[in-house]
Amino acid sequence: MPIDSSRYANSNSSNYSHSYANKYQDIAPTTHSSWSSNPSGSSSSWSSDKRLSNTKSRDLNAELHLAGAALNPRTPKAQLVNVNQPKDLGILDKPTSLNKFVLTQGGQMVVGNIDKSVPTKWLSHPAIAELGAGPGQSQHVVSAGYIKKDFMGNTRLSHTSGHYLPTKDDLKPAQQHLKDMGVTSTKNDCSIV
Repeated sequence: MPIDSSRYANSNSSNYSHSYANKYQDIAPTTHSSWSSNPSGSSSSWSSDKRLSNTKSRDLNAELHLAGAALNPRTPKAQLVNVNQPKDLGILDKPTSLNKFVLTQGGQMVVGNIDKSVPTKWLSHPAIAELGAGPGQSQHVVSAGYIKKDFMGNTRLSHTSGHYLPTKDDLKPAQQHLKDMGVTSTKNDCSIV
Protein backbone atom coordinates (compact mmCIF):
# COMPACT_ATOMS: atom_id res chain seq x y z
CA MET A 1 0.00 0.00 0.00
CA PRO A 2 1.57 3.33 -1.00
CA ILE A 3 2.51 5.76 1.70
CA ASP A 4 0.76 9.08 1.03
CA SER A 5 3.56 11.57 0.35
CA SER A 6 1.19 14.52 0.68
CA ARG A 7 1.04 13.73 4.41
CA TYR A 8 4.79 14.40 4.74
CA ALA A 9 4.59 18.15 4.46
CA ASN A 10 2.59 19.20 7.53
CA SER A 11 3.07 16.65 10.30
CA ASN A 12 5.06 17.89 13.28
CA SER A 13 5.88 16.31 16.63
CA SER A 14 8.78 16.15 19.05
CA ASN A 15 8.40 12.62 20.39
CA TYR A 16 11.37 11.19 18.50
CA SER A 17 15.09 11.90 18.51
CA HIS A 18 15.55 13.08 14.94
CA SER A 19 13.63 15.64 12.93
CA TYR A 20 12.61 13.43 10.01
CA ALA A 21 11.23 10.81 12.37
CA ASN A 22 9.18 13.61 13.89
CA LYS A 23 8.01 14.76 10.51
CA TYR A 24 7.03 11.28 9.31
CA GLN A 25 5.78 9.72 12.54
CA ASP A 26 2.12 9.91 11.51
CA ILE A 27 2.70 7.46 8.66
CA ALA A 28 4.42 4.90 10.87
CA PRO A 29 2.38 1.86 11.83
CA THR A 30 1.12 1.88 15.40
CA THR A 31 1.21 -1.85 16.02
CA HIS A 32 4.14 -4.20 15.87
CA SER A 33 3.72 -7.89 15.28
CA SER A 34 6.14 -10.58 16.33
CA TRP A 35 7.93 -12.96 14.02
CA SER A 36 6.75 -15.90 16.11
CA SER A 37 4.13 -16.16 13.42
CA ASN A 38 3.96 -14.74 9.95
CA PRO A 39 1.15 -12.51 8.64
CA SER A 40 -0.89 -15.52 7.55
CA GLY A 41 -0.70 -17.01 11.05
CA SER A 42 1.55 -20.01 10.41
CA SER A 43 4.92 -20.41 12.11
CA SER A 44 7.97 -18.90 10.46
CA SER A 45 10.88 -21.11 9.57
CA TRP A 46 13.54 -18.56 10.59
CA SER A 47 14.55 -16.68 13.69
CA SER A 48 13.83 -13.03 14.36
CA ASP A 49 16.78 -12.82 16.74
CA LYS A 50 19.22 -12.04 13.95
CA ARG A 51 19.20 -8.38 12.99
CA LEU A 52 21.37 -6.75 10.39
CA SER A 53 23.64 -4.00 11.66
CA ASN A 54 23.71 -0.61 9.93
CA THR A 55 27.43 -0.12 9.28
CA LYS A 56 26.86 3.58 8.50
CA SER A 57 24.47 4.51 11.32
CA ARG A 58 26.34 7.76 11.95
CA ASP A 59 25.04 9.01 8.57
CA LEU A 60 21.35 8.42 9.32
CA ASN A 61 20.31 12.07 9.83
CA ALA A 62 21.94 13.13 6.55
CA GLU A 63 20.32 10.18 4.77
CA LEU A 64 16.91 11.12 6.16
CA HIS A 65 17.44 14.64 4.81
CA LEU A 66 18.24 13.28 1.33
CA ALA A 67 15.23 10.95 1.49
CA GLY A 68 13.05 13.91 2.43
CA ALA A 69 14.21 15.69 -0.71
CA ALA A 70 13.51 12.62 -2.86
CA LEU A 71 10.05 12.16 -1.30
CA ASN A 72 9.12 15.85 -1.54
CA PRO A 73 5.49 15.85 -2.72
CA ARG A 74 6.09 18.91 -4.93
CA THR A 75 8.73 17.17 -7.04
CA PRO A 76 8.70 13.50 -6.04
CA LYS A 77 11.64 11.42 -7.19
CA ALA A 78 10.86 8.52 -4.87
CA GLN A 79 7.98 6.66 -3.28
CA LEU A 80 7.67 4.31 -0.30
CA VAL A 81 5.24 1.38 -0.33
CA ASN A 82 4.37 -0.99 2.50
CA VAL A 83 4.13 -4.45 0.95
CA ASN A 84 1.25 -6.35 2.56
CA GLN A 85 -0.39 -7.96 -0.47
CA PRO A 86 0.67 -8.91 -4.01
CA LYS A 87 -0.88 -5.81 -5.61
CA ASP A 88 1.50 -3.64 -3.56
CA LEU A 89 4.32 -5.02 -5.73
CA GLY A 90 2.89 -3.01 -8.64
CA ILE A 91 5.49 -0.42 -7.65
CA LEU A 92 8.08 -2.68 -9.31
CA ASP A 93 6.54 -2.08 -12.73
CA LYS A 94 8.01 1.43 -13.17
CA PRO A 95 10.70 1.07 -15.86
CA THR A 96 12.58 4.29 -14.99
CA SER A 97 13.24 3.50 -11.35
CA LEU A 98 15.10 1.20 -8.97
CA ASN A 99 13.54 -0.55 -6.00
CA LYS A 100 15.17 -1.15 -2.63
CA PHE A 101 13.49 -3.07 0.17
CA VAL A 102 13.81 -3.62 3.89
CA LEU A 103 12.05 -6.11 6.14
CA THR A 104 11.90 -5.39 9.86
CA GLN A 105 11.65 -7.72 12.83
CA GLY A 106 8.05 -6.58 13.19
CA GLY A 107 7.20 -8.05 9.78
CA GLN A 108 6.97 -4.80 7.85
CA MET A 109 8.30 -4.93 4.31
CA VAL A 110 8.82 -1.52 2.75
CA VAL A 111 9.88 -0.94 -0.84
CA GLY A 112 11.54 2.34 -1.74
CA ASN A 113 11.14 3.19 -5.40
CA ILE A 114 13.57 5.86 -6.64
CA ASP A 115 13.85 7.43 -10.07
CA LYS A 116 17.04 6.62 -11.98
CA SER A 117 17.52 10.34 -12.66
CA VAL A 118 18.75 10.88 -9.08
CA PRO A 119 21.45 9.04 -7.11
CA THR A 120 20.16 5.89 -5.38
CA LYS A 121 21.83 7.03 -2.16
CA TRP A 122 19.05 9.62 -1.83
CA LEU A 123 16.92 6.74 -0.56
CA SER A 124 19.12 4.54 1.63
CA HIS A 125 17.97 1.29 3.22
CA PRO A 126 18.02 2.77 6.76
CA ALA A 127 16.00 5.79 5.58
CA ILE A 128 13.44 3.43 4.01
CA ALA A 129 13.16 1.60 7.34
CA GLU A 130 12.82 4.82 9.38
CA LEU A 131 10.34 6.56 7.09
CA GLY A 132 8.38 3.55 5.88
CA ALA A 133 8.27 1.28 8.92
CA GLY A 134 8.63 3.88 11.67
CA PRO A 135 11.17 5.71 13.81
CA GLY A 136 13.88 3.43 15.20
CA GLN A 137 13.16 0.63 12.73
CA SER A 138 16.52 1.01 10.98
CA GLN A 139 17.92 -0.83 14.01
CA HIS A 140 15.50 -3.75 13.55
CA VAL A 141 16.12 -4.75 9.92
CA VAL A 142 16.34 -8.50 9.24
CA SER A 143 16.55 -8.39 5.44
CA ALA A 144 17.55 -5.70 2.93
CA GLY A 145 18.49 -5.37 -0.69
CA TYR A 146 17.03 -4.65 -4.10
CA ILE A 147 13.83 -6.11 -5.53
CA LYS A 148 12.59 -6.18 -9.11
CA LYS A 149 10.50 -8.07 -11.61
CA ASP A 150 12.34 -9.59 -14.54
CA PHE A 151 11.05 -9.59 -18.12
CA MET A 152 9.05 -12.77 -17.35
CA GLY A 153 7.32 -11.13 -14.37
CA ASN A 154 9.26 -13.10 -11.76
CA THR A 155 10.15 -11.33 -8.52
CA ARG A 156 13.89 -11.26 -7.87
CA LEU A 157 15.76 -10.23 -4.74
CA SER A 158 19.35 -9.08 -4.47
CA HIS A 159 21.33 -8.89 -1.24
CA THR A 160 22.96 -5.58 -2.21
CA SER A 161 23.10 -3.06 0.63
CA GLY A 162 26.16 -1.04 1.54
CA HIS A 163 24.64 -0.23 4.92
CA TYR A 164 23.53 -3.66 6.15
CA LEU A 165 25.89 -5.89 4.13
CA PRO A 166 23.43 -8.82 3.98
CA THR A 167 24.32 -12.26 2.65
CA LYS A 168 22.13 -14.29 0.32
CA ASP A 169 21.00 -16.20 3.39
CA ASP A 170 19.70 -12.93 4.88
CA LEU A 171 17.13 -12.81 2.06
CA LYS A 172 15.23 -15.80 3.49
CA PRO A 173 12.99 -13.67 5.75
CA ALA A 174 12.02 -11.47 2.78
CA GLN A 175 11.33 -14.53 0.65
CA GLN A 176 9.15 -15.97 3.41
CA HIS A 177 7.25 -12.68 3.74
CA LEU A 178 6.55 -12.69 0.01
CA LYS A 179 5.67 -16.40 0.04
CA ASP A 180 3.15 -15.77 2.84
CA MET A 181 1.46 -13.33 0.45
CA GLY A 182 1.47 -15.89 -2.35
CA VAL A 183 4.43 -14.40 -4.25
CA THR A 184 7.37 -16.60 -5.14
CA SER A 185 10.77 -14.98 -5.44
CA THR A 186 14.33 -15.93 -6.22
CA LYS A 187 17.53 -14.99 -4.44
CA ASN A 188 19.47 -14.80 -7.69
CA ASP A 189 21.61 -11.79 -8.23
CA CYS A 190 19.57 -9.26 -10.12
CA SER A 191 20.94 -6.39 -12.10
CA ILE A 192 20.35 -3.13 -10.24
CA VAL A 193 21.10 -0.70 -13.05
